[in-house]
Parts: sequence; structure tokens; C-alpha cells
Amino acid sequence: MSRSSIRRKRHSTQFNPRAGKRPRTENEPPEPQSQSRRESQSPSPDPDDATQPEIRQGMDADELYQIAQQLKAQVQDLRRSQQETARDALGDVTNREDSNPECEDEVEREEISFIWALGKKFSYTKVLWIPVDLEDDIFKADVDDSYNPLERFDIDLDSQPFPWVQGVIRDLLDAIPEEYHAGDELQGWVREQILKGAATHRSDTATRLRGNPTWFGRSVQNFATSASREEFRPDIGYREDPEEPGTFYYDAFKAPLLFADHDVEDETKLFLSDELFTVHTAITNGPAAAKALVTNTKAPKVGSIGRQWGLQKTTPGMISAAAIYLRWVHSRDDEFHGFGDVTKHNWDEDYDAYMNWFTVGLASADEIVLNVLRVWDEKFYPHSRERAQNSQELIPRYSLPPLAPLSTLAVLALSASLPTHPHPLIPVQLTSPSAVIAPDHRGSAPPRSTLI
Repeated sequence: MSRSSIRRKRHSTQFNPRAGKRPRTENEPPEPQSQSRRESQSPSPDPDDATQPEIRQGMDADELYQIAQQLKAQVQDLRRSQQETARDALGDVTNREDSNPECEDEVEREEISFIWALGKKFSYTKVLWIPVDLEDDIFKADVDDSYNPLERFDIDLDSQPFPWVQGVIRDLLDAIPEEYHAGDELQGWVREQILKGAATHRSDTATRLRGNPTWFGRSVQNFATSASREEFRPDIGYREDPEEPGTFYYDAFKAPLLFADHDVEDETKLFLSDELFTVHTAITNGPAAAKALVTNTKAPKVGSIGRQWGLQKTTPGMISAAAIYLRWVHSRDDEFHGFGDVTKHNWDEDYDAYMNWFTVGLASADEIVLNVLRVWDEKFYPHSRERAQNSQELIPRYSLPPLAPLSTLAVLALSASLPTHPHPLIPVQLTSPSAVIAPDHRGSAPPRSTLI
């Protein structure tokens, strides 16, 4: 596919450029974009950068560091915008000089930017990482009716990676409008832009969070190096193995930073910490909103990624991803990958453990799991929450697709994956949700592949 034009990246997933158009056939090229339409487009600045940082007399080193980081990001964005503008002009001239009606038509820039933005949203709301060696399996997969959602995140099943792949392709087809489902496009440029958008979002988010240590009550020196972050290991679940004294590992569900009041003994406080709320705010509403949340001040009224994505409710993927970002920010790892470059810890496996906690809990209408989603909705999406509450649609909003009939062994496995509080559907009471949901998250080799 010819790609001489330089395409500006946009963040909105609200406008589908193909909506209302005649669906394309499998091998039909897109309609060419008119020159006048392309020339009428102008760069769209990131709303998160609309607020200029203020330098005041008497600021301490941490505050000046934050301002320097913000200014650096704005300068980079300005340079990028100028470069893209220059390349656009050159690309337009090249297109006019080299135009050939027999050449293959390009995909419109709006469509590419739209799918790229969907990739960013998908990474945070649905699937944080897609393993490189499973990309082909996922994007070429057909939907299989034998799929059972309860098996998706069970890494011990012999049938893996089939359940995991089936879950991801369903999420992708749900996130990507049907107009882009044609095989050649889905497996070609759509796949490329989804993965690029996801990678961009992970990189940008990791940089933003670690570049603002004061959001988490830390200093610049605390986050400066891998060694300086070592002191936070207990906060992110680093514990001694009771079965092997002297051996330590990271427990996905015993990380104080994930609990309200950092109380790991109260399972009702899991995923309700102020630090998690800060991570979500920074990702969906921007740095200014995150600072306002931490300082208990009023956030400026600016555009946000959350609005551009059209977020209206909390998803398990959001909370699970926020939990991984929060723990990683405090870890010794320098790069945000599914497998830690320094800790050698499998972050992607922890992410799946969190998703499994939500999946099993929602399937059984577990009150602790439902309450986590209620609290997040009340805090971030109150209007959506009120509509659901008034129409008594809370549980259906989070319900799973119809499940395949469960065998006796499956029922026992389900009961072993839920928290310890009494539940009418649970015949077995266990001692620790982390012990049964994430029994062996101890930094072993990645179960699927090297994750990026």
C-alpha cells in the first residue's frame, strides 16, 4: 500500500470516518480522499497541553522538575507538529506530481488516525499487552462458539492459548467498527495501527506517571533510578515465600498500594486506593486533573482523552491496567514491558490474574467485585452510574456473554477462584483471594512469549 502522505495522529474514537458509508468488500480499495479535503485539515493540539505551567517564586526542586517535564513535553509536541506540517506540504506536492489513476488508493488519513486512537483506548480499557507471537493467531482467528469466558485467563489450562485468543479477538471485533472487519484490512493496516496505538499509549502513560512522583507522595530522588525505587518493593507486593524461607516473590494481590488505606488484610478495600484513582485520572483526564485530585483543588476545564474516547463506565480492563501501571511505577524496572527488564517479574501474568478476578466475580455477581465497579463509577462516571442505578441495570452492564454449561469440576474451580466472604453460589470458603487466583506469580518466564 502506497503511503506517501504524512498522517497526523488524532486521539478521538468518537467519530468513525466510515460510518454511514457503503461497506467495502474484502478486496475493494477505499475511496480516494480529495486534495481539497486533505488541505483543509489542520493540526489538532492535544487538549492535555492546553494549560501552561506556572512558575512561582519559592517553588521547591520537585515542583520545578514537574514544570520542566511538562515544558519538555510541550516543546516535543510543537516540534513534532511543525515537522508533520512540513512533511504534509511535501507529501501533498509529491502526491500531485506523482498522481497515477492506476496506483492503489490510499486509506484515508482520518481512518488511520481513528484506528490508531482505538488502539490506544483498547490498550487501557480491554487488553494491556498482545504477545508478538500471538498476533497472527488473534487477527486471523474466527469466532468459535465453544469459547467459555471463564477459561480465558486461566493460564494453567491445557487448551491455552485458545481461550485467551478467543477472548481477545472478541474484544477487538467489539472495539473496531464492523466497517473495518474485512480480512485484508483487519489483518493488514488495521492490525498495524491498533498495535501502534497501543504501544504509543503504554509508552506515553509510563513516562507520564513516572515523571510525576509527587502524585504518589514521592520525591524526584525516590524515582530517579532503579536502585532508588527498591525501597518501594514491599508496597507493590514483594514478600517472602512462606513455603521457602529466604525466597521472595511479588504477590499480585498483596500489594498495599492497591488497597484503600493500604490495608491488605481487608479484601473489600482491594482496587480502591487513592493512588489507583490518581493513575486513572492522569490517563483519562490529564496531568492537570491528576494534580488537582492529589491536592484536592479544582481541575481546569480542558479537553481530555476520556471524553475523546467516549468513556461512560468503568471496565475491568481499566482497573487492571491502572493497577499494573501503579505497581510498575514503583518497581525497579526501567521499561514498561510485560516482563520486567530488571525485576524479571511477569507483569502481564499479574494483569491476567486481575482480569480473572473480575471475570469470575462478575459471572457470579460477587458483591465485592461489583462494589469495586460501583465505587469507580460513582467517582469517575456518576451520570452513567445514576442511569444504571435508576433502571436497575448495574449487573447487566457488567455481565459476561452467555456461558457454556459448567461441569462439576468447573463449578469447584469457580468456587476456588472467589474471595473468602460468604456467597450463596459458593460452596467452598477459602483463606485468601490472592492465594487461589494468582497461586504462582513469582517472576518465572513469560507463559506466552516475550511481551512488549
